[in-house]
Amino acid sequence: MQKMGFLKAADWVQFEIIITPIIPEKFIRMAALVEQKYNLHVLKVKKAKELILYAGKMFIMLNEAFDNLYGYSQLNEKQMETYIRQYFDFIRPEFVSLVLDTNDDVIGFGITLPSLTTALQSCKGKLFPFGFIHLLKAIKRNRFIDMALVGVRPDYQEKGVLAMVYCDLHKSYTDYNILKATTNPQLENNVKALSIWKNFEGRQHIRRRCWIKKFN
Repeated sequence: MQKMGFLKAADWVQFEIIITPIIPEKFIRMAALVEQKYNLHVLKVKKAKELILYAGKMFIMLNEAFDNLYGYSQLNEKQMETYIRQYFDFIRPEFVSLVLDTNDDVIGFGITLPSLTTALQSCKGKLFPFGFIHLLKAIKRNRFIDMALVGVRPDYQEKGVLAMVYCDLHKSYTDYNILKATTNPQLENNVKALSIWKNFEGRQHIRRRCWIKKFN
């Protein structure tokens, strides 16, 4: 790429985290402290449809949290509605964590879902005639998780809210015998976000790069 005149614009890295039976003690202590100090609570739901009530607030918070990150474009209202309509019926609520304040506003979240990688390989990217069966099986029974979106509202960043999110998710992972989780792509210079993974057993196994080339 460099020989062709391209330059690195930005790198994103992802980590493969091993789900151990016990979460680091510091996370448990931090989660309890933050919950009490800021009067926060984790939303508990049994059906994906119950999450839809908070989906709009979540996307608004997403825009606030990701606004200054390289390459992020804010979602407009029509896009939010489209994502809610397309994806929220398929979400497994046990793998979603929403942290709310006293006004029931979303101040932190973790949207994770069973990995579809193996299922997509098995069906060779074709839903029909039988490809969708592999996907349905992967959604219902899986040992691997993809962390699709994780974020904290700017005014609550660096206060330990992520500890609440990960403690909540970790309990579900162990309850459903999840072995590994793959984090979402994070900018390599996003030190605040990347530092969290130092507390877990795992490895960095994916690097994505955006290349740019200037033309005269």
